[in-house]
Amino acid sequence: MLVEALCHSSFTNEASDSSHPNNERLEFLGDAVLGVAVADELFRTDGGLDEGTLTELRSQIVSGNSLSGAARRLKIGDFLVFGKGERNNGGTNKDSNLAGAFEALVGAVFVDKGFGAACDVVKKWLSEEFKVARLSGVKKDPKTEYQLITQSLFAETPIYT
Repeated sequence: MLVEALCHSSFTNEASDSSHPNNERLEFLGDAVLGVAVADELFRTDGGLDEGTLTELRSQIVSGNSLSGAARRLKIGDFLVFGKGERNNGGTNKDSNLAGAFEALVGAVFVDKGFGAACDVVKKWLSEEFKVARLSGVKKDPKTEYQLITQSLFAETPIYT
């Protein structure tokens, strides 16, 4: 599972043996497991928060920026296997590749060891992201901020054309 989790699709696309698995399926599974694991941790430890706040915190923690940052701390890029083209284009340092590999590793842990182990590694690997999200609170995107300000000033939601 580990080899599969670290194998980018560019490698299998360029390989003579195209039957070699890449990390896309594990990334798909890991994305779902990651969302549930983070939601579970927030639910258990932040009992006073409402659904909307929990949702925003979860979104911050599982964002591509957070996952790629965690992947950099864990030096996951050093172990990723790429095709020549992706490697030459800086694939080992691309946020999307790092975040995807992070998700694939979570998926691999889930397949090999189950949900409990996956939750444990998510809490450990994303401990910094949990801290930052809890300390900084919910950050709204600019569009949401604009809508809230407009609604408070004019009691209307803006119409976009």
